Parts: sequence; structure tokens; C-alpha cells
Amino acid sequence: MKPANILVVERDGELVPTLIDFGVARVLEPAGGPRGGAALDLPPDGPCAEGTPVVTVDGALVGTPAYMAPELWQLDPVGPGADQYALALVVFEALAGRRAFSSDSLRRMAALHHLAPLPRIGLDSHPAVDVVLARGAAKQAEDRYPDVVAFAAALRAAAAR
Repeated sequence: MKPANILVVERDGELVPTLIDFGVARVLEPAGGPRGGAALDLPPDGPCAEGTPVVTVDGALVGTPAYMAPELWQLDPVGPGADQYALALVVFEALAGRRAFSSDSLRRMAALHHLAPLPRIGLDSHPAVDVVLARGAAKQAEDRYPDVVAFAAALRAAAAR
């Protein structure tokens, strides 16, 4: 999930954002089973091209660094929560006009996703949206909403306030 995965289409005379790709919407495990916290082996000063997907040593596509959930960086088994995390970052970017996490180093990018709190959007009139996005982008998958439907409902309710 990244901004390029969202198309705005006309449906019944209305413009509707449409998701065209959820890259890890099913539970995946790295080749050979779960790695249980073994971090992705990054080069010491590896470049981080914002739109370039990271590829694991065994060739499995992991994701785009700016939107990758912490569990992806750790090579832990992933599920729909990783897509929710990425969606929260995409919504943040759409509202704030900037990426939540940005770096030219893969190691620094991984550290930001693991340690840095989600920044505030910066709109004083939407503090409830910040709370929803922070939960959607929680560092631990179990701290996120139960599913993306619940995340979207919470986001709609926060925006309505």
C-alpha cells in the first residue's frame, strides 16, 4: 500500500478513491518459516529510494520502505495489520502533505518505523484524526484496529467531529 496504489475513479457521478493493490493482505511467512524477529539484513549505508520496493535475500518482495510496517522490517509473519499500518501512513501523507517517515538510509528508515511515533498531522481542528492514525500505525500489529473496516469507521467518526 502506497499512494500510487490509490486511483480516484468516477462512480455514479462521484469521485471515489479506489485501492488497486494490498500487497500483503494474506498472512505470509518468509521462506523456511517465521524468522521470529530476525531483522532484514540491510547494508550498512544502504540507500533508500522512497519509491523502490525492498527485496529480501530470497527474492520475495517486501514493500516500499516509506510504508512498511515494523513486522515487515523484522521479517516476522505479517497479515492485514501491515496493510492497515501502510494505509494509516498514506492517509497521514494525504492530510499532512508530507510523509510520516522519510530517510535516505534503509537503516534509518527501519529505525523510524520501529521507534518514532507517528507525527501529528498539524491541523488543530483534527486532533481526533491524529489519535485514529496513531492507532492504525501502532508499532505492534495487535495494538492496531481489529481490521481495516474498523480503522476506516474510526477515521470517518473522527473526521466528523
